[in-house]
Amino acid sequence: ETSSAFVQITIAEFNQNTQRDISVVKKLYAARNGGADSASAVWNKYQEFDNEYKRLVNVCLERRSLGNGDPLAYLVQEAKKNAKIDKDSWSLGKQQQIPKVLGAVFAWWSINFFHEQQDSNNNTREHVDHSYLLRPNNAQ
Repeated sequence: ETSSAFVQITIAEFNQNTQRDISVVKKLYAARNGGADSASAVWNKYQEFDNEYKRLVNVCLERRSLGNGDPLAYLVQEAKKNAKIDKDSWSLGKQQQIPKVLGAVFAWWSINFFHEQQDSNNNTREHVDHSYLLRPNNAQ
C-alpha cells in the first residue's frame, strides 16, 4: 500500500508538470497556427470545455443532484447526451457540443482516478481531498 502523502506528492508533481498558464498555450498556438486573430474561436471552445469540466467535477465531488447515484455513470450519461447523433448524421449542432463531450470525458478521467486513490487509501469519499484530483493539460 502506497503512503497517502507519497501519492499526494506524485499527483501534485503530475499536475505541476502538465499545467501551463493558458496565456503560454495561447502564444504557442498562435505561433504555430497563423497568429492570434485566427484563434479566437478555438479559445472560446477551450473556455466552454474548461467551464463544463469544472462544473461536472464539482457536481461529482459535491455529489449535488446525484443523490446516491454513481458519479462515473453520471459523467458517461452527460457525454452520451451531448454526443448523440441526430438521424445518422453528425450535424453542425452536435459538432458544437464537442467541448461538453470532452469536458465529461476528462471529468470522468479525473473522478475515476480520484476514487481509485480514495479507495486504495481507505479514505471515505465523504472527506474530499482535492489534491488527489488529476487535471487535464491545457493543451489537450
